[in-house]
Amino acid sequence: MPPISPRWSSGRWPPSGSLLVPVLLAFCPLLVAAQAWTWHAFRHRVTRPSYL
Repeated sequence: MPPISPRWSSGRWPPSGSLLVPVLLAFCPLLVAAQAWTWHAFRHRVTRPSYL
């Protein structure tokens, strides 16, 4: 039985920039849109900072 080696010993893990960059570019606008929607939906509930 061969020894168990980590996934990245094959050279396919961790993902390189060629895979990571398109994924991040696809998800960043979704995260920004979700943050903007959350702020817009609940903006009327905040009257002043809670730490004052």
